[in-house]
Amino acid sequence: MLELYHNNISVCAQKVRIVLAEKNLAWTEHHLSLARGEQLTPEFKALNPRGVVPVLVHDGNVIVESSVICAYLDDVFPDPPLTPKDPVQRATMRLWCKLPDDILHTACATISFAISFGQQLKKQAGTGLEERLMKMPDPARRDRQRALIEKGIETPFFRDHIKVFEKTAAEMEAQLAKTRWLASDAYSLADAEITPYIERADRL
Repeated sequence: MLELYHNNISVCAQKVRIVLAEKNLAWTEHHLSLARGEQLTPEFKALNPRGVVPVLVHDGNVIVESSVICAYLDDVFPDPPLTPKDPVQRATMRLWCKLPDDILHTACATISFAISFGQQLKKQAGTGLEERLMKMPDPARRDRQRALIEKGIETPFFRDHIKVFEKTAAEMEAQLAKTRWLASDAYSLADAEITPYIERADRL
């Protein structure tokens, strides 16, 4: 049995849902409201101490971190395969899958909070905003969110993170001039994991 704790607009959760859909897997949904801070409750943090979605529970085994979950699903449910057989193409796929963990996800969070989420959260949390922020277990993430809520697109690192998206798009264009998809001529985890970030930038 597959259970997914997720949120509909979380790019990390979207990655996992794409992989689940590509493999035509049935799963049980546990939708968390990030606006209400349901990912920061003691009950959810017992599953994932970092207090972030998604979390996959497979036959009682808890798997966290979206890129790890995607790779896990491809290992456990190999048909259709989302990892190239060719070692060079597989390495290319892994580099694309590594990109969000390295910088792209932080850049996405920055522009999302600066343009939209920060003011929404400030309005919804009201006087409880600081208490909500202090429940976040990652101090660096907490400080980034506080700065973005206070300063929006004037936050000093906002422009640097816009440049991350510009660089990513240029690298995608270069790769897609050579192959049909990001790692090869076949759809792979690279495409599943990068797509939500491009879709988010388009929406913003």
